[in-house]
Amino acid sequence: MRAGRWVILPSALTCAMVVLIALRIRIVRQRTGDWSGENCVIGPYNPAERSYLYAITAVFALTVATAVAVTITTNSRRARIVAIGLLVFCGLATLYIFAYVWAGLEYNNRPDPSMPCPFRRKDLHL
Repeated sequence: MRAGRWVILPSALTCAMVVLIALRIRIVRQRTGDWSGENCVIGPYNPAERSYLYAITAVFALTVATAVAVTITTNSRRARIVAIGLLVFCGLATLYIFAYVWAGLEYNNRPDPSMPCPFRRKDLHL
């Protein structure tokens, strides 16, 4: 693999992953209200949120696989640097996807949220 044009594939997959994450965050915010706690309303659970998680995880896996393939097989230093940069981005995305969402730390990603309004206490009426 001599040309650096193969780096376009993992770059496009990274852009697709960012768009899917943004769409999912928009859906969750519409359902749960503002995350700051000002308008903490839990609406009906939207199963599309889970579908977006599956799509984000699949695109993430493809991005990592193609970036590793480009890093290993390319002769172009520039393409290798871009692919390594994408792998660093994927490492950061791993913290969001696996440690936060799939591990269950995102309390409003369940049909029955365990903490519907973590920033407000019901016994305080200000």
